[in-house]
Amino acid sequence: MSRGDHGLVNIDPGSPDFALTAIVYEMGAYLDQEIPSICRLKHALWKHEGVIFHCYDIKKKVGPFSKCIDADFRDNLYESIAEAFKQSTMQIVSAVVDKKRYTEKYLNPADVYYMSVKFVLERIYGITGPETTLVFESRGKREDALVRQWVYDISAGDNYQKKNFGFECCFAKKATNVVGLQMADLACEPIIHFTHNKETERPDWKAVSSKIWRGPAGQMEGYGLKTFPK
Repeated sequence: MSRGDHGLVNIDPGSPDFALTAIVYEMGAYLDQEIPSICRLKHALWKHEGVIFHCYDIKKKVGPFSKCIDADFRDNLYESIAEAFKQSTMQIVSAVVDKKRYTEKYLNPADVYYMSVKFVLERIYGITGPETTLVFESRGKREDALVRQWVYDISAGDNYQKKNFGFECCFAKKATNVVGLQMADLACEPIIHFTHNKETERPDWKAVSSKIWRGPAGQMEGYGLKTFPK
């Protein structure tokens, strides 16, 4: 799940970051635990599972999230989402690019979307190995075809390990209510916030950070989190 515009022209100073976040699940746990858990959460708050989590809609209090006008409901929602992250078996991999600093530092900057996809795929391979299916949010025929080609090239050996990842990819629209895509969307904002404030104590960051893939010494940077440029 990506957050922000990956264009490098007319960068919005209020939103200079591009983030790509992936949630990695073991298939059995995803089917048996993760999907039912989120369905139960939605039923507890809305009495049905048709609600699609989207951070923008939650912040703007629109659609089913208009109920967030009520402070008790809003607090319950945030606490429930945080608990869902804490109880999950997921692992998170994310890349965040500060586009303003990137264009200031490099004369001929590469496509930040491609860079982010490459980093995330390389780390997913470190977690899962081959025969992994990647599900991207569909953003239209043209962009989906471009991402599919990137995945093919990176998986075929255009990676720092020069290995054949054996990944397959598919695309799903937001309206299809894919749990993994929604959790990735919810994880993006606290991750971006952390890259600008390493001392943050936000509850959503604490919940999300507990699931970021880490190295042998517990380090996030270079493992489950890539920030660029440093």
